[in-house]
Amino acid sequence: MREFISVTDVASLPPGHGRTVHVRGRELAVFNLNGEFFAIDNTCPHKGGPLGAGLLKDGRIFCPLHGWEFEVQTGVCITRPDRPVKRYPTQVRDGQVQICLETKSTVQQIRQRFDQDVERFSHLEAGNTAQVDSVLSLELIAEAAAAANPTAQALLDAGCGAGNYSLKVLERLPGLNVTLLDVSQPMLERAKERVSAVTAGIVCAIQADLRQAELGVAQFDIIVAAAVLHHLRTDEEWREVFVKLHQALKSGGTLWIYDLVEHALPEIQGRMWERYGGYLTAIKDESYRDHVFDYIEREDTPKSLTFQLDLLRAVGFSEVEVLHKNTCFAAFGARK
Repeated sequence: MREFISVTDVASLPPGHGRTVHVRGRELAVFNLNGEFFAIDNTCPHKGGPLGAGLLKDGRIFCPLHGWEFEVQTGVCITRPDRPVKRYPTQVRDGQVQICLETKSTVQQIRQRFDQDVERFSHLEAGNTAQVDSVLSLELIAEAAAAANPTAQALLDAGCGAGNYSLKVLERLPGLNVTLLDVSQPMLERAKERVSAVTAGIVCAIQADLRQAELGVAQFDIIVAAAVLHHLRTDEEWREVFVKLHQALKSGGTLWIYDLVEHALPEIQGRMWERYGGYLTAIKDESYRDHVFDYIEREDTPKSLTFQLDLLRAVGFSEVEVLHKNTCFAAFGARK
């Protein structure tokens, strides 16, 4: 679903000028070209320069860092035609410049996609190839959880998918009681089947969104949350979920996260996103890269690693630990 969102008033952006605007977690550049308004992604794909701060001339914007040239009407890169930026529809209403954005997928839409994707998430050794270093991070988190809580009895796998993280932790801590949480019932059924086969402990499955799930207080020694938190939307949702996870842990318990992360500096985000795109293309091809980028755009609202580490401390975790980071993915954790 699309929505037009006001980003600036017409009077404040005269012809021949542009500016950077922030809207719904995106950083865009909007330009007034002879009374018509155009919007593109603000980050230059070369070195991450802010296009909204560039020189606008003859319908083209020049990146302020190295002069890469883009058509503001189309997003086409004149300097490198294979490196365009995304263009967004605009309109003017009641003196406001509005940019059209796709609204993020609902929980129901995300659930429907995962319901159809059980097999892809059921390969323990191959991992999720769309995620950088997914197998390594799976191993690191399982090792860290077992080292930090060697006498653990209860594990919560939040956003469990087909159960890979539970299975890896159980290799090191057999016999755990495991609570599986996911929005997708087919995922839960597969996860429960796989996990029940390798533990003598109690296995519970809860179909719910993490934001609404009742996790209780001091219930778990270990919580793993892999590729799930990036579906949180607002800062308040992030805080509420981190508080919930902290409360659900026993004293001395640990939380381990593997997820897509963004970067606070736009130029670094641009470089890391470019590297991630190269990684996806090398796995298959450019169409696969575009497919992954498309569902990330529709579904995900990641936060930076530093944001999450700061928030973990703010909600009461006593120690934080970074296990691994590569481009746009990180594995990290905290102790209550």
